[in-house]
Amino acid sequence: MTKISKRKTRLSFETDAEMRGWGSITVDKEKRKTRRVPVTRAIIVDVDNAFHGTVRLKGTRQAFDFSWEGLFLWAVEQKVMKERAEKKRLRDAKKRGRVVR
Repeated sequence: MTKISKRKTRLSFETDAEMRGWGSITVDKEKRKTRRVPVTRAIIVDVDNAFHGTVRLKGTRQAFDFSWEGLFLWAVEQKVMKERAEKKRLRDAKKRGRVVR
């Protein structure tokens, strides 16, 4: 298997996930007045190199850097927190005398 970083010079992809951001619409064309309105925008992931990447909302310039190692550690942390919450829910239900599946 070849690594994507060796095959592509620049990798960017659009996810199915959407976030709410801000956009603008023109209210009065003669006076060039605009109004800010909430819009949903797709999340874009740009891979800078083998170790880092950036995420941004489609149509915006503001980007946030992340490391792939940090992303992996965050995912592990989320899984551990979810498992702990499930164990606590089962333990609390057992104390109350309820059977939970």
